[in-house]
Amino acid sequence: MKIHLLAATQLELSAITFEHPSVSKRVCGVGGASLAMDLIPYISVDKFDLIILAGLAGGLPSQSKLGEVVKINTDVQGDLGAFQNGKYIPFTSMGLIENKKPSTKYNICDDVLPELTILNSLSTNTLFQEATYNALRHAHYETQIENMEGAAFQEICEEYEAPYLQLRAVSNYIGERDKSKWKLKEALQHLDWVTTAYLKSIL
Repeated sequence: MKIHLLAATQLELSAITFEHPSVSKRVCGVGGASLAMDLIPYISVDKFDLIILAGLAGGLPSQSKLGEVVKINTDVQGDLGAFQNGKYIPFTSMGLIENKKPSTKYNICDDVLPELTILNSLSTNTLFQEATYNALRHAHYETQIENMEGAAFQEICEEYEAPYLQLRAVSNYIGERDKSKWKLKEALQHLDWVTTAYLKSIL
């Protein structure tokens, strides 16, 4: 079995202690563009049995607990739009881009780690502290968690027909920029436990 494990930062990748000859590990960089530049050269020429994106995320207080690891079902690009007159207007509503539901044909989240909650994620290049901005976007896209690379990851894996899994550990609540209130250490530790246990179970 050939598995490719990605994380946006060295901090996140180093937290996952599992090592195995069948698992290649790479830092893909922060944001969708960096992930795409890193992943496409590999996925376009190599065949992986599974690609895993593991990392931290912000969650909504009513939908997740700090330190919790969740599986991601759909991940959408949540900053292709405009805030106007107190509303969030996506570019799809302006006719600038096609409005299509993300495909999950190659997402294996339904088939593994049944003890984990499945959430939908919003990917963004800008993290807002203002609760109103966050609420408008998450309400529109019906998402419960927030990261920066997942939408690009999902779209690329679907395009190249590669089985994939996105695991996110909730280190903070969305909009909370005071890092003294984050559970960074716990989130990284739980991410290691879950990812390591899963990899051991399939290798």
